[in-house]
Amino acid sequence: MGNISGVQDTFDTVSVKPIWAGSYGGVSNFAGRGQLPCAHIGGTPQYSGFETANIYVFDVAQCRLYPVEKNGATTTCWVAFAVRDTSAPGTSIHFRYDAINNKLRCENNVAYADATPTVLDYDPQKHAFLKLARGGGYISWHVSRDNKTWTQVRSIAEPAWTRKNSLTLLVEAARDGGTNNFAYVDDVNQFMSPDSTTPPSNPAPSLPSEAIPPDEVVDALLAGIVRVVRRVEIYESDGTTQWDDPYWNLRLVDGDITVDGFRDERRMIDLTLDNSDGALKLDPYDGFWYDKILKAFWGIRYFDSDGMEQIWETQIGEFMIDSLTEEYFPDIVKVTGRDYTKKCLLSKLKNSVQFPQYTSIETIIAALAANAGVTKIALPYTGQGYARDTVFERGTERWKVIKELADSIGYQVYFTGSGYLTMRPYGDPVMTPVSWIFRPGELDGTLVKYERSTNDSRIKNHVIVTGTSITTVEGITETIFAEAINNDTGSPTRVDRLGDRVDFYESEYITSTGQAQAIADTRLRISSLEEYVINFSSVIIPWLDGGDIVDIVDDTATEYVPKRFLLASFNFPLGLAPMTGVARRVTIVGTTEQLEYR
Repeated sequence: MGNISGVQDTFDTVSVKPIWAGSYGGVSNFAGRGQLPCAHIGGTPQYSGFETANIYVFDVAQCRLYPVEKNGATTTCWVAFAVRDTSAPGTSIHFRYDAINNKLRCENNVAYADATPTVLDYDPQKHAFLKLARGGGYISWHVSRDNKTWTQVRSIAEPAWTRKNSLTLLVEAARDGGTNNFAYVDDVNQFMSPDSTTPPSNPAPSLPSEAIPPDEVVDALLAGIVRVVRRVEIYESDGTTQWDDPYWNLRLVDGDITVDGFRDERRMIDLTLDNSDGALKLDPYDGFWYDKILKAFWGIRYFDSDGMEQIWETQIGEFMIDSLTEEYFPDIVKVTGRDYTKKCLLSKLKNSVQFPQYTSIETIIAALAANAGVTKIALPYTGQGYARDTVFERGTERWKVIKELADSIGYQVYFTGSGYLTMRPYGDPVMTPVSWIFRPGELDGTLVKYERSTNDSRIKNHVIVTGTSITTVEGITETIFAEAINNDTGSPTRVDRLGDRVDFYESEYITSTGQAQAIADTRLRISSLEEYVINFSSVIIPWLDGGDIVDIVDDTATEYVPKRFLLASFNFPLGLAPMTGVARRVTIVGTTEQLEYR
Protein backbone atom coordinates (compact mmCIF):
# COMPACT_ATOMS: atom_id res chain seq x y z
CA MET A 1 0.00 0.00 0.00
CA GLY A 2 1.14 3.51 -0.78
CA ASN A 3 0.14 6.76 -2.43
CA ILE A 4 -0.75 6.78 -6.12
CA SER A 5 1.75 9.63 -6.56
CA GLY A 6 4.45 7.02 -5.96
CA VAL A 7 3.55 5.24 -9.22
CA GLN A 8 6.14 6.86 -11.46
CA ASP A 9 7.18 5.93 -14.98
CA THR A 10 8.90 7.57 -17.96
CA PHE A 11 8.60 4.38 -20.06
CA ASP A 12 12.30 4.36 -20.94
CA THR A 13 12.85 0.71 -20.01
CA VAL A 14 12.72 -2.12 -22.54
CA SER A 15 9.85 -3.92 -20.81
CA VAL A 16 6.76 -2.67 -19.00
CA LYS A 17 7.57 -2.02 -15.34
CA PRO A 18 6.19 -4.36 -12.63
CA ILE A 19 4.21 -1.46 -11.12
CA TRP A 20 1.74 -2.01 -13.99
CA ALA A 21 0.92 -5.47 -12.66
CA GLY A 22 -2.62 -5.52 -14.02
CA SER A 23 -1.87 -4.42 -17.58
CA TYR A 24 -3.73 -5.98 -20.49
CA GLY A 25 -4.37 -5.73 -24.21
CA GLY A 26 -0.78 -5.79 -25.46
CA VAL A 27 0.57 -2.55 -23.98
CA SER A 28 4.30 -1.96 -24.32
CA ASN A 29 7.08 0.59 -24.00
CA PHE A 30 7.93 2.18 -27.32
CA ALA A 31 10.35 5.02 -28.12
CA GLY A 32 10.28 6.34 -24.54
CA ARG A 33 6.49 6.29 -24.19
CA GLY A 34 3.84 3.87 -23.06
CA GLN A 35 2.06 2.46 -26.11
CA LEU A 36 -1.54 1.23 -25.95
CA PRO A 37 -3.26 -0.52 -28.87
CA CYS A 38 -6.45 1.37 -29.72
CA ALA A 39 -8.19 -1.46 -31.50
CA HIS A 40 -11.34 -3.35 -32.39
CA ILE A 41 -12.16 -6.65 -34.05
CA GLY A 42 -15.23 -6.54 -36.25
CA GLY A 43 -16.62 -3.57 -34.35
CA THR A 44 -16.04 -5.07 -30.90
CA PRO A 45 -13.69 -2.91 -28.78
CA GLN A 46 -10.44 -4.56 -27.72
CA TYR A 47 -9.53 -2.74 -24.52
CA SER A 48 -5.89 -2.18 -23.58
CA GLY A 49 -4.48 -0.59 -20.47
CA PHE A 50 -1.56 0.15 -18.21
CA GLU A 51 -3.04 -0.80 -14.81
CA THR A 52 -1.56 -1.04 -11.34
CA ALA A 53 -2.59 -3.42 -8.61
CA ASN A 54 -5.52 -2.21 -6.44
CA ILE A 55 -3.35 -1.25 -3.44
CA TYR A 56 -3.04 2.53 -3.56
CA VAL A 57 -4.31 5.61 -1.74
CA PHE A 58 -5.49 8.43 -4.01
CA ASP A 59 -3.54 11.65 -3.42
CA VAL A 60 -2.46 12.97 -6.84
CA ALA A 61 -1.92 11.40 -10.25
CA GLN A 62 -0.73 13.07 -13.40
CA CYS A 63 0.64 12.21 -16.82
CA ARG A 64 1.22 13.41 -20.34
CA LEU A 65 -1.53 11.89 -22.47
CA TYR A 66 -1.25 11.97 -26.26
CA PRO A 67 -4.46 12.20 -28.31
CA VAL A 68 -5.30 9.13 -30.36
CA GLU A 69 -6.25 9.62 -34.03
CA LYS A 70 -9.81 8.44 -34.79
CA ASN A 71 -8.72 6.87 -38.12
CA GLY A 72 -12.21 6.56 -39.55
CA ALA A 73 -14.02 5.65 -36.33
CA THR A 74 -17.47 7.23 -36.08
CA THR A 75 -18.86 6.08 -32.71
CA THR A 76 -16.19 5.20 -30.16
CA CYS A 77 -12.49 6.03 -30.01
CA TRP A 78 -10.84 7.24 -26.82
CA VAL A 79 -7.89 7.15 -24.46
CA ALA A 80 -8.32 7.77 -20.74
CA PHE A 81 -6.36 8.42 -17.53
CA ALA A 82 -8.15 7.36 -14.36
CA VAL A 83 -8.19 6.42 -10.71
CA ARG A 84 -10.74 3.68 -10.09
CA ASP A 85 -12.25 1.40 -7.50
CA THR A 86 -12.10 -2.13 -8.92
CA SER A 87 -14.41 -3.42 -6.14
CA ALA A 88 -17.24 -1.38 -7.69
CA PRO A 89 -17.07 -1.86 -11.49
CA GLY A 90 -17.48 1.36 -13.43
CA THR A 91 -16.57 3.61 -10.50
CA SER A 92 -13.76 6.00 -11.38
CA ILE A 93 -12.38 9.54 -11.60
CA HIS A 94 -11.52 10.00 -15.28
CA PHE A 95 -9.89 12.21 -17.86
CA ARG A 96 -11.09 10.86 -21.20
CA TYR A 97 -10.01 12.15 -24.62
CA ASP A 98 -12.90 11.58 -27.04
CA ALA A 99 -11.32 11.43 -30.52
CA ILE A 100 -14.69 11.30 -32.31
CA ASN A 101 -15.68 14.77 -31.10
CA ASN A 102 -12.18 16.08 -30.20
CA LYS A 103 -13.28 16.69 -26.60
CA LEU A 104 -11.57 16.26 -23.24
CA ARG A 105 -14.06 14.89 -20.71
CA CYS A 106 -13.64 15.26 -16.93
CA GLU A 107 -15.73 12.40 -15.51
CA ASN A 108 -16.90 11.20 -12.10
CA ASN A 109 -18.18 7.81 -13.17
CA VAL A 110 -20.61 5.55 -11.39
CA ALA A 111 -21.63 2.42 -13.29
CA TYR A 112 -19.44 3.62 -16.19
CA ALA A 113 -21.30 6.92 -16.62
CA ASP A 114 -21.32 10.54 -15.49
CA ALA A 115 -24.56 12.42 -16.17
CA THR A 116 -22.90 15.85 -15.79
CA PRO A 117 -19.27 15.68 -16.92
CA THR A 118 -17.20 18.78 -17.62
CA VAL A 119 -16.44 18.70 -21.35
CA LEU A 120 -13.66 20.83 -22.87
CA ASP A 121 -12.78 21.54 -26.48
CA TYR A 122 -9.51 19.65 -26.69
CA ASP A 123 -6.35 21.71 -27.19
CA PRO A 124 -3.18 19.60 -27.61
CA GLN A 125 -1.07 22.41 -26.18
CA LYS A 126 -3.12 23.58 -23.19
CA HIS A 127 -4.15 20.02 -22.32
CA ALA A 128 -0.80 18.29 -22.85
CA PHE A 129 -0.51 17.31 -19.15
CA LEU A 130 -3.41 16.07 -17.02
CA LYS A 131 -3.70 15.84 -13.23
CA LEU A 132 -6.24 14.27 -10.88
CA ALA A 133 -5.98 15.35 -7.23
CA ARG A 134 -7.66 14.71 -3.87
CA GLY A 135 -7.34 17.11 -0.95
CA GLY A 136 -9.34 19.23 1.48
CA GLY A 137 -12.43 17.09 0.94
CA TYR A 138 -12.47 17.66 -2.83
CA ILE A 139 -11.52 15.90 -6.07
CA SER A 140 -10.17 18.17 -8.78
CA TRP A 141 -9.16 17.91 -12.43
CA HIS A 142 -6.27 20.07 -13.72
CA VAL A 143 -4.61 20.70 -17.10
CA SER A 144 -1.22 22.15 -18.07
CA ARG A 145 0.77 22.88 -21.19
CA ASP A 146 4.21 22.51 -19.54
CA ASN A 147 3.79 20.42 -16.35
CA LYS A 148 4.56 23.52 -14.28
CA THR A 149 1.59 25.90 -14.41
CA TRP A 150 -1.75 24.14 -13.82
CA THR A 151 -5.35 25.23 -14.40
CA GLN A 152 -8.20 23.61 -12.47
CA VAL A 153 -11.09 22.71 -14.80
CA ARG A 154 -13.43 20.82 -12.43
CA SER A 155 -13.92 20.19 -8.71
CA ILE A 156 -16.39 18.05 -6.73
CA ALA A 157 -16.82 16.95 -3.14
CA GLU A 158 -14.84 13.75 -2.74
CA PRO A 159 -16.87 10.53 -3.01
CA ALA A 160 -16.36 8.18 -0.08
CA TRP A 161 -14.71 5.51 -2.22
CA THR A 162 -11.83 7.85 -3.10
CA ARG A 163 -10.59 7.56 0.51
CA LYS A 164 -9.98 3.81 0.24
CA ASN A 165 -6.51 2.29 0.39
CA SER A 166 -7.27 -0.20 -2.40
CA LEU A 167 -7.47 1.93 -5.55
CA THR A 168 -5.99 1.50 -9.00
CA LEU A 169 -4.25 3.86 -11.44
CA LEU A 170 -5.19 3.20 -15.05
CA VAL A 171 -4.42 4.40 -18.58
CA GLU A 172 -6.79 2.79 -21.08
CA ALA A 173 -7.72 2.97 -24.78
CA ALA A 174 -10.37 1.46 -27.05
CA ARG A 175 -12.31 1.93 -30.30
CA ASP A 176 -15.21 0.17 -32.06
CA GLY A 177 -14.46 1.05 -35.67
CA GLY A 178 -12.01 2.55 -38.15
CA THR A 179 -8.38 1.58 -38.56
CA ASN A 180 -6.60 0.24 -35.50
CA ASN A 181 -3.71 2.35 -34.20
CA PHE A 182 -2.05 3.32 -30.90
CA ALA A 183 -2.47 5.76 -28.04
CA TYR A 184 0.53 6.97 -26.02
CA VAL A 185 1.23 8.08 -22.47
CA ASP A 186 4.36 9.43 -20.80
CA ASP A 187 5.71 11.09 -17.66
CA VAL A 188 3.41 9.46 -15.14
CA ASN A 189 3.82 11.38 -11.86
CA GLN A 190 6.92 13.27 -13.00
CA PHE A 191 6.35 16.32 -10.82
CA MET A 192 7.82 19.77 -11.49
CA SER A 193 7.63 22.88 -9.34
CA PRO A 194 6.48 26.11 -11.05
CA ASP A 195 10.03 27.48 -11.13
CA SER A 196 11.66 24.21 -12.17
CA THR A 197 13.68 24.12 -15.37
CA THR A 198 14.21 20.33 -15.35
CA PRO A 199 11.85 18.66 -17.82
CA PRO A 200 10.10 15.38 -17.09
CA SER A 201 11.26 12.13 -18.68
CA ASN A 202 14.17 12.47 -21.08
CA PRO A 203 13.31 15.07 -23.74
CA ALA A 204 15.91 17.61 -24.75
CA PRO A 205 16.19 20.15 -21.92
CA SER A 206 14.20 23.33 -22.46
CA LEU A 207 15.30 26.63 -21.00
CA PRO A 208 12.62 28.91 -19.52
CA SER A 209 13.11 31.53 -22.24
CA GLU A 210 12.37 28.96 -24.96
CA ALA A 211 9.25 27.42 -23.44
CA ILE A 212 5.72 28.34 -24.48
CA PRO A 213 4.88 31.47 -22.45
CA PRO A 214 1.99 31.82 -20.00
CA ASP A 215 -1.53 31.92 -21.42
CA GLU A 216 -1.86 35.69 -20.91
CA VAL A 217 1.15 36.23 -23.18
CA VAL A 218 -0.21 33.90 -25.85
CA ASP A 219 -3.63 35.56 -25.63
CA ALA A 220 -2.09 39.02 -25.98
CA LEU A 221 -0.02 37.92 -28.95
CA LEU A 222 -3.07 36.42 -30.69
CA ALA A 223 -5.17 39.51 -29.94
CA GLY A 224 -2.54 41.66 -31.64
CA ILE A 225 -2.75 44.43 -29.03
CA VAL A 226 0.99 44.44 -28.42
CA ARG A 227 4.17 46.30 -29.26
CA VAL A 228 7.10 44.30 -30.54
CA VAL A 229 10.39 44.34 -28.61
CA ARG A 230 13.52 43.26 -30.51
CA ARG A 231 17.23 43.67 -30.09
CA VAL A 232 20.65 42.16 -30.82
CA GLU A 233 23.35 42.08 -28.14
CA ILE A 234 27.08 41.96 -28.87
CA TYR A 235 29.41 39.88 -26.67
CA GLU A 236 33.06 38.98 -26.56
CA SER A 237 34.13 35.51 -27.76
CA ASP A 238 33.23 33.85 -24.45
CA GLY A 239 29.56 34.69 -25.05
CA THR A 240 29.13 36.16 -21.56
CA THR A 241 31.24 39.33 -21.46
CA GLN A 242 29.43 42.33 -22.93
CA TRP A 243 31.33 44.10 -25.68
CA ASP A 244 32.84 47.34 -24.42
CA ASP A 245 30.52 49.71 -26.26
CA PRO A 246 27.80 51.92 -24.73
CA TYR A 247 25.37 50.82 -27.46
CA TRP A 248 26.24 47.11 -27.35
CA ASN A 249 22.54 46.17 -27.32
CA LEU A 250 21.00 49.11 -29.23
CA ARG A 251 22.42 48.87 -32.75
CA LEU A 252 19.84 46.71 -34.52
CA VAL A 253 18.36 48.34 -37.63
CA ASP A 254 16.90 45.36 -39.45
CA GLY A 255 17.53 41.69 -39.99
CA ASP A 256 16.27 38.18 -40.42
CA ILE A 257 16.91 34.82 -38.75
CA THR A 258 16.27 31.64 -40.70
CA VAL A 259 15.59 28.32 -38.97
CA ASP A 260 15.91 25.09 -40.93
CA GLY A 261 15.32 21.66 -39.40
CA PHE A 262 17.26 19.93 -42.20
CA ARG A 263 20.35 22.14 -42.26
CA ASP A 264 23.46 21.50 -40.17
CA GLU A 265 23.38 25.06 -38.90
CA ARG A 266 19.85 25.15 -37.46
CA ARG A 267 19.88 28.98 -37.22
CA MET A 268 21.51 31.61 -39.44
CA ILE A 269 21.29 35.39 -39.23
CA ASP A 270 21.48 38.36 -41.63
CA LEU A 271 21.70 41.70 -39.81
CA THR A 272 21.96 45.41 -40.41
CA LEU A 273 23.57 47.32 -37.52
CA ASP A 274 23.76 51.06 -37.02
CA ASN A 275 27.31 52.46 -37.28
CA SER A 276 26.60 56.17 -37.36
CA ASP A 277 29.15 56.73 -34.57
CA GLY A 278 31.85 54.69 -36.36
CA ALA A 279 32.31 52.34 -33.39
CA LEU A 280 31.87 49.20 -35.49
CA LYS A 281 35.30 49.47 -37.07
CA LEU A 282 36.62 46.28 -38.63
CA ASP A 283 39.65 45.82 -36.42
CA PRO A 284 40.86 42.37 -35.24
CA TYR A 285 42.38 43.84 -32.06
CA ASP A 286 40.08 46.51 -30.68
CA GLY A 287 37.13 46.62 -33.06
CA PHE A 288 34.10 44.69 -34.23
CA TRP A 289 35.44 41.44 -35.67
CA TYR A 290 34.77 37.74 -36.22
CA ASP A 291 35.41 36.81 -32.59
CA LYS A 292 32.25 38.59 -31.42
CA ILE A 293 29.09 36.67 -30.46
CA LEU A 294 25.63 37.99 -31.37
CA LYS A 295 22.50 37.17 -29.37
CA ALA A 296 19.06 38.00 -30.82
CA PHE A 297 15.90 38.55 -28.77
CA TRP A 298 12.24 39.02 -29.68
CA GLY A 299 9.32 39.85 -27.42
CA ILE A 300 6.22 41.91 -26.81
CA ARG A 301 4.89 44.61 -24.52
CA TYR A 302 1.33 43.92 -23.41
CA PHE A 303 -1.16 44.71 -20.65
CA ASP A 304 -2.03 42.03 -18.10
CA SER A 305 -5.45 41.38 -16.55
CA ASP A 306 -4.83 44.17 -14.04
CA GLY A 307 -4.07 46.69 -16.77
CA MET A 308 -0.36 46.78 -15.93
CA GLU A 309 2.15 46.89 -18.77
CA GLN A 310 4.35 43.80 -18.93
CA ILE A 311 7.27 42.68 -21.09
CA TRP A 312 7.83 39.13 -22.28
CA GLU A 313 10.74 38.17 -24.49
CA THR A 314 12.75 35.14 -25.54
CA GLN A 315 16.14 34.56 -27.10
CA ILE A 316 15.81 33.36 -30.70
CA GLY A 317 19.43 32.80 -31.64
CA GLU A 318 23.09 32.92 -30.65
CA PHE A 319 25.54 33.40 -33.51
CA MET A 320 29.14 33.48 -34.63
CA ILE A 321 30.00 35.99 -37.35
CA ASP A 322 30.66 34.82 -40.93
CA SER A 323 30.93 38.08 -42.87
CA LEU A 324 31.07 41.85 -42.25
CA THR A 325 30.22 44.50 -44.85
CA GLU A 326 30.61 48.24 -44.25
CA GLU A 327 28.26 50.62 -46.05
CA TYR A 328 28.24 54.40 -46.04
CA PHE A 329 25.44 56.93 -46.52
CA PRO A 330 23.87 55.68 -44.33
CA ASP A 331 26.61 54.33 -42.07
CA ILE A 332 25.71 50.73 -41.39
CA VAL A 333 27.43 47.36 -41.06
CA LYS A 334 25.84 44.26 -42.55
CA VAL A 335 26.54 40.98 -40.75
CA THR A 336 25.88 37.34 -41.56
CA GLY A 337 26.40 34.55 -39.09
CA ARG A 338 25.40 31.08 -37.96
CA ASP A 339 24.96 29.23 -34.70
CA TYR A 340 27.66 27.33 -32.80
CA THR A 341 27.47 24.44 -35.26
CA LYS A 342 30.18 26.41 -37.03
CA LYS A 343 32.66 25.47 -34.29
CA CYS A 344 32.02 21.76 -34.82
CA LEU A 345 32.03 22.05 -38.63
CA LEU A 346 35.43 23.76 -38.69
CA SER A 347 37.07 21.55 -36.06
CA LYS A 348 38.47 18.11 -36.93
CA LEU A 349 39.88 15.32 -34.81
CA LYS A 350 43.62 15.84 -34.60
CA ASN A 351 44.14 12.32 -33.26
CA SER A 352 42.20 9.10 -33.47
CA VAL A 353 39.75 8.89 -30.56
CA GLN A 354 38.44 5.73 -28.89
CA PHE A 355 35.51 5.40 -26.48
CA PRO A 356 35.08 2.15 -24.52
CA GLN A 357 32.05 -0.04 -25.10
CA TYR A 358 28.75 1.01 -23.53
CA THR A 359 29.79 4.66 -23.36
CA SER A 360 26.52 6.59 -23.75
CA ILE A 361 25.86 8.42 -27.01
CA GLU A 362 25.36 11.73 -25.21
CA THR A 363 28.68 11.36 -23.38
CA ILE A 364 30.54 10.89 -26.67
CA ILE A 365 28.75 13.83 -28.31
CA ALA A 366 29.41 16.09 -25.31
CA ALA A 367 33.12 15.24 -25.39
CA LEU A 368 33.41 15.88 -29.13
CA ALA A 369 31.59 19.21 -28.84
CA ALA A 370 33.56 20.37 -25.81
CA ASN A 371 36.82 19.75 -27.65
CA ALA A 372 35.52 21.96 -30.46
CA GLY A 373 35.06 24.81 -27.98
CA VAL A 374 31.35 24.37 -27.25
CA THR A 375 30.59 25.35 -23.65
CA LYS A 376 26.78 25.35 -23.56
CA ILE A 377 25.67 21.72 -23.61
CA ALA A 378 22.25 20.40 -22.54
CA LEU A 379 22.02 16.85 -23.87
CA PRO A 380 19.24 14.54 -22.66
CA TYR A 381 19.79 11.14 -21.16
CA THR A 382 19.15 8.52 -23.86
CA GLY A 383 20.22 5.31 -22.15
CA GLN A 384 21.82 4.18 -25.39
CA GLY A 385 25.44 3.37 -26.18
CA TYR A 386 27.53 1.14 -28.40
CA ALA A 387 28.06 -2.46 -27.36
CA ARG A 388 31.66 -2.35 -28.58
CA ASP A 389 34.59 0.04 -28.49
CA THR A 390 34.06 3.04 -30.78
CA VAL A 391 36.96 4.56 -32.73
CA PHE A 392 36.94 7.79 -34.74
CA GLU A 393 39.82 8.40 -37.12
CA ARG A 394 42.08 11.46 -37.20
CA GLY A 395 40.95 14.23 -39.54
CA THR A 396 37.23 13.47 -39.21
CA GLU A 397 35.00 16.55 -39.00
CA ARG A 398 33.57 16.71 -35.47
CA TRP A 399 30.07 17.68 -36.62
CA LYS A 400 29.96 14.74 -39.03
CA VAL A 401 30.65 12.36 -36.15
CA ILE A 402 28.20 14.12 -33.82
CA LYS A 403 25.41 14.02 -36.40
CA GLU A 404 25.97 10.38 -37.33
CA LEU A 405 25.95 9.38 -33.66
CA ALA A 406 22.65 11.17 -33.07
CA ASP A 407 21.14 9.77 -36.29
CA SER A 408 22.09 6.24 -35.23
CA ILE A 409 19.59 6.42 -32.35
CA GLY A 410 16.92 8.44 -34.20
CA TYR A 411 17.76 11.82 -32.68
CA GLN A 412 18.28 15.19 -34.33
CA VAL A 413 21.14 17.22 -32.82
CA TYR A 414 21.22 21.01 -33.01
CA PHE A 415 21.79 24.27 -31.16
CA THR A 416 18.78 25.90 -29.54
CA GLY A 417 17.78 29.54 -29.74
CA SER A 418 19.70 30.20 -26.53
CA GLY A 419 22.86 28.58 -27.89
CA TYR A 420 22.76 25.17 -26.18
CA LEU A 421 23.72 21.94 -27.93
CA THR A 422 20.88 19.49 -27.48
CA MET A 423 19.10 16.51 -29.04
CA ARG A 424 15.58 15.23 -29.44
CA PRO A 425 13.87 12.43 -31.41
CA TYR A 426 12.99 13.30 -34.99
CA GLY A 427 9.48 14.67 -35.25
CA ASP A 428 6.73 12.53 -36.75
CA PRO A 429 3.39 14.18 -37.69
CA VAL A 430 1.51 11.09 -36.49
CA MET A 431 3.08 10.50 -33.06
CA THR A 432 4.86 13.69 -31.97
CA PRO A 433 2.80 16.21 -29.95
CA VAL A 434 1.75 19.38 -31.76
CA SER A 435 3.80 22.47 -30.90
CA TRP A 436 1.37 24.98 -32.38
CA ILE A 437 -1.94 25.18 -34.27
CA PHE A 438 -2.00 27.67 -37.12
CA ARG A 439 -5.56 28.84 -37.72
CA PRO A 440 -7.14 31.38 -40.08
CA GLY A 441 -9.79 33.78 -38.84
CA GLU A 442 -10.06 36.64 -36.40
CA LEU A 443 -10.70 34.91 -33.06
CA ASP A 444 -7.41 33.10 -32.50
CA GLY A 445 -6.03 33.01 -36.01
CA THR A 446 -2.34 33.54 -36.70
CA LEU A 447 -2.21 32.75 -40.42
CA VAL A 448 -1.67 35.76 -42.68
CA LYS A 449 -1.29 33.80 -45.92
CA TYR A 450 -1.53 30.12 -46.75
CA GLU A 451 -0.64 28.11 -49.84
CA ARG A 452 -0.84 24.34 -50.20
CA SER A 453 0.77 22.44 -53.04
CA THR A 454 1.38 18.78 -53.76
CA ASN A 455 3.74 16.98 -56.07
CA ASP A 456 3.98 13.51 -57.50
CA SER A 457 7.75 13.04 -57.33
CA ARG A 458 7.33 10.04 -54.99
CA ILE A 459 4.54 8.29 -56.90
CA LYS A 460 5.69 4.97 -58.41
CA ASN A 461 3.52 2.25 -59.94
CA HIS A 462 6.09 -0.23 -61.22
CA VAL A 463 8.76 -1.76 -58.96
CA ILE A 464 11.75 -3.73 -60.26
CA VAL A 465 13.95 -5.55 -57.75
CA THR A 466 17.30 -7.13 -58.54
CA GLY A 467 19.50 -9.12 -56.21
CA THR A 468 22.76 -11.00 -56.25
CA SER A 469 24.02 -13.06 -59.18
CA ILE A 470 23.91 -16.84 -58.74
CA THR A 471 25.26 -19.72 -60.82
CA THR A 472 22.86 -22.55 -61.60
CA VAL A 473 23.78 -26.24 -61.64
CA GLU A 474 24.01 -25.93 -65.42
CA GLY A 475 26.73 -23.30 -64.98
CA ILE A 476 24.53 -20.41 -66.11
CA THR A 477 24.88 -17.12 -64.22
CA GLU A 478 21.57 -15.45 -63.41
CA THR A 479 20.62 -12.31 -61.55
CA ILE A 480 17.79 -12.54 -59.05
CA PHE A 481 14.87 -10.52 -60.46
CA ALA A 482 11.27 -9.66 -59.59
CA GLU A 483 8.76 -6.95 -60.42
CA ALA A 484 5.38 -5.70 -59.30
CA ILE A 485 3.09 -3.48 -61.40
CA ASN A 486 0.04 -1.52 -60.30
CA ASN A 487 -2.72 -2.42 -62.76
CA ASP A 488 -5.50 -2.23 -60.17
CA THR A 489 -8.49 -0.56 -61.87
CA GLY A 490 -9.55 0.96 -58.58
CA SER A 491 -6.20 2.65 -57.90
CA PRO A 492 -5.75 6.35 -58.79
CA THR A 493 -2.04 5.72 -59.44
CA ARG A 494 -2.31 2.73 -61.77
CA VAL A 495 -0.12 2.53 -64.88
CA ASP A 496 -2.82 3.16 -67.49
CA ARG A 497 -3.87 6.34 -65.67
CA LEU A 498 -0.51 7.97 -64.84
CA GLY A 499 1.86 6.12 -67.15
CA ASP A 500 4.72 3.79 -66.24
CA ARG A 501 6.68 5.11 -63.23
CA VAL A 502 9.49 2.75 -62.32
CA ASP A 503 11.17 2.31 -58.95
CA PHE A 504 14.43 0.34 -59.19
CA TYR A 505 15.74 -1.39 -56.07
CA GLU A 506 18.98 -3.36 -55.95
CA SER A 507 20.69 -5.23 -53.11
CA GLU A 508 23.36 -7.92 -53.03
CA TYR A 509 21.66 -9.33 -49.92
CA ILE A 510 18.64 -10.51 -51.94
CA THR A 511 19.43 -14.15 -52.69
CA SER A 512 16.16 -15.68 -53.92
CA THR A 513 13.35 -14.85 -56.33
CA GLY A 514 10.78 -15.26 -53.56
CA GLN A 515 12.58 -12.74 -51.40
CA ALA A 516 12.84 -10.33 -54.33
CA GLN A 517 9.13 -10.67 -55.11
CA ALA A 518 8.14 -10.03 -51.50
CA ILE A 519 10.21 -6.85 -51.50
CA ALA A 520 8.73 -5.72 -54.83
CA ASP A 521 5.17 -6.29 -53.59
CA THR A 522 5.88 -4.43 -50.33
CA ARG A 523 7.52 -1.46 -52.06
CA LEU A 524 4.62 -1.18 -54.50
CA ARG A 525 2.15 -0.94 -51.61
CA ILE A 526 3.96 2.09 -50.19
CA SER A 527 5.08 3.70 -53.45
CA SER A 528 1.97 5.78 -54.12
CA LEU A 529 3.24 8.66 -52.02
CA GLU A 530 2.03 12.24 -52.42
CA GLU A 531 4.12 15.01 -50.90
CA TYR A 532 2.35 18.07 -49.51
CA VAL A 533 4.17 21.37 -49.14
CA ILE A 534 2.64 24.23 -47.16
CA ASN A 535 3.95 27.77 -47.60
CA PHE A 536 2.54 30.19 -45.06
CA SER A 537 2.87 33.61 -43.50
CA SER A 538 1.96 34.05 -39.86
CA VAL A 539 2.15 36.18 -36.79
CA ILE A 540 5.58 35.50 -35.28
CA ILE A 541 5.52 32.49 -32.94
CA PRO A 542 9.01 32.78 -31.40
CA TRP A 543 9.10 29.54 -29.40
CA LEU A 544 8.89 27.29 -32.48
CA ASP A 545 11.88 25.35 -33.80
CA GLY A 546 12.76 23.52 -36.98
CA GLY A 547 11.40 19.98 -36.94
CA ASP A 548 8.45 20.86 -34.68
CA ILE A 549 5.06 19.37 -35.54
CA VAL A 550 2.28 21.86 -36.28
CA ASP A 551 -1.41 21.71 -37.15
CA ILE A 552 -2.51 23.86 -40.08
CA VAL A 553 -6.28 24.16 -40.02
CA ASP A 554 -8.05 24.23 -43.39
CA ASP A 555 -11.79 23.61 -43.18
CA THR A 556 -12.08 23.54 -46.98
CA ALA A 557 -9.69 20.59 -47.44
CA THR A 558 -10.93 17.07 -48.17
CA GLU A 559 -10.41 14.18 -45.77
CA TYR A 560 -7.40 13.07 -47.86
CA VAL A 561 -5.45 16.24 -47.12
CA PRO A 562 -3.41 15.93 -43.90
CA LYS A 563 -3.63 18.54 -41.15
CA ARG A 564 -0.45 17.80 -39.22
CA PHE A 565 2.84 18.79 -40.77
CA LEU A 566 6.54 18.84 -39.98
CA LEU A 567 7.79 22.43 -39.79
CA ALA A 568 10.75 22.23 -42.15
CA SER A 569 11.96 25.84 -42.18
CA PHE A 570 10.85 29.35 -41.30
CA ASN A 571 12.20 32.79 -40.49
CA PHE A 572 12.10 35.30 -37.63
CA PRO A 573 12.07 38.81 -39.11
CA LEU A 574 13.76 41.37 -36.90
CA GLY A 575 11.92 44.14 -38.72
CA LEU A 576 8.18 44.71 -39.10
CA ALA A 577 7.16 41.71 -41.18
CA PRO A 578 5.30 38.41 -40.68
CA MET A 579 6.98 35.08 -40.10
CA THR A 580 7.07 32.87 -43.20
CA GLY A 581 7.63 29.15 -43.29
CA VAL A 582 7.43 25.83 -45.09
CA ALA A 583 5.84 22.68 -43.66
CA ARG A 584 5.85 19.23 -45.26
CA ARG A 585 4.01 15.92 -45.06
CA VAL A 586 3.91 12.69 -47.06
CA THR A 587 0.72 10.60 -47.37
CA ILE A 588 -0.47 7.59 -49.34
CA VAL A 589 -2.54 8.72 -52.35
CA GLY A 590 -6.28 8.21 -52.07
CA THR A 591 -6.29 7.12 -48.42
CA THR A 592 -6.42 8.63 -44.96
CA GLU A 593 -3.81 6.13 -43.81
CA GLN A 594 -1.16 7.56 -41.51
CA LEU A 595 2.42 7.50 -42.71
CA GLU A 596 5.52 8.32 -40.72
CA TYR A 597 7.41 11.28 -42.21
CA ARG A 598 10.37 10.18 -44.35
